[in-house]
Amino acid sequence: MTPRERVLAVLRGEPTDKVPFTIYESKIPQCAVERRLRNEGLCIVNRQFSVVKEVTPNCVTESHTFTAENGRPRTRYVTRTPVGEVTHVVEPAGFTSWTVERQFKSRDDYMALLYMAKDAQYFPDYEAYIAAEKWMGEDVILRANVPALGLHWIMIHVMGVEVFSENGRNGATKSSSGNEP
Repeated sequence: MTPRERVLAVLRGEPTDKVPFTIYESKIPQCAVERRLRNEGLCIVNRQFSVVKEVTPNCVTESHTFTAENGRPRTRYVTRTPVGEVTHVVEPAGFTSWTVERQFKSRDDYMALLYMAKDAQYFPDYEAYIAAEKWMGEDVILRANVPALGLHWIMIHVMGVEVFSENGRNGATKSSSGNEP
């Protein structure tokens, strides 16, 4: 069995010739050791290919890269809607990035965030995934990357787990005028 066939068999509950060994694409450097492990049966799990295209026809997002006071690069994203704008800032951190500033900062952000959620449209987009699956070979399996939706989107991307969980008790829901919600 190939590494991909082993992983697929386990996911289907079928028997395999040996236990599959996997690792995410971002967790192993491309080097001689990686090649040796792949030759011995390692299967790379690649999460970089989306199967969904998100379109927000009435929202525009711009990005601006800058250097923070600590000397690290950061990117500020500004999303403009017909009812207001929101911003968030991320800092690259190796294979991932850290959100330094979330989109939700006060109750003044609700209208723009609600507009963004209602404006979003989702369409199937399989072409890149299918092409990558054929091109990458039998020692890679693709895990479709799909966008977070609903409460997951709010909790992870918009508010952050802490603010979402605290339900506004930390003052994050105060309006910019200082009035209580």
